[in-house]
Amino acid sequence: MAKRFTDTEIWKQDWFIDIPIDYKLFWFYLKDNCDHSGIFKVNLTLFCRLYEVKVNSIDALNYFNSDKERIIPLNEKKWFLPDFFIFQYGTKMNLNNKVHKSIYNLYKTNGIELTSCRGLKDLKERVKDKDKDKEKDKDIIINKEVKKKKTKKFKEPVIQEILAYFKDKNFPEEEAYKFYNHYGAVDWFRKGEKIKNWKLQSQTWMRNKKDFTNKNNNIKSNDNYNKAMEEFLND
Repeated sequence: MAKRFTDTEIWKQDWFIDIPIDYKLFWFYLKDNCDHSGIFKVNLTLFCRLYEVKVNSIDALNYFNSDKERIIPLNEKKWFLPDFFIFQYGTKMNLNNKVHKSIYNLYKTNGIELTSCRGLKDLKERVKDKDKDKEKDKDIIINKEVKKKKTKKFKEPVIQEILAYFKDKNFPEEEAYKFYNHYGAVDWFRKGEKIKNWKLQSQTWMRNKKDFTNKNNNIKSNDNYNKAMEEFLND
């Protein structure tokens, strides 16, 4: 049976004290049932049936991310815990370690940047020197220090803010996730400059989506649609 570290100080933290008991149970269920990389497959129906409780994803994200971002939704079915790696494995990722390597591969598969792991300092790779004895390895340290770029006033939105804004504009939830994942992956930059107002940028996104749909309603393949949409938005 897998064993994990747990934070005993959580019982004294205001954000946890304030949330309803059903969501307290869900928090522990989430972090105990995520995979070894901190990715959780969302299945609220199963959880509610097993424990005879009522929770929903919007409220869960609001409660868990009330004072900081503890959950990053990758899509409707997967959530990521950005503090998980540091808490369980430490501040360094060593690709010689099989567990670390498998986590790194899962991050790549799910489009998770290493900078999303809060507190991760560096990535350590072990590379063989082909010009020397194969049994001798050389440690190479690749610094992955997260350098926070200086910004003025701009505050990166959390997913529940974007979901609420898109809902208010009568835009589908799926587009909210696409918008969040697209700009979150590039640190909220567009054409080399930091976005100053995410709501204005989302309006551009919505307008482009509507224009694109009108001009390309003959596109049936989902793969071709996504590719064409990405090219359209980047024009």
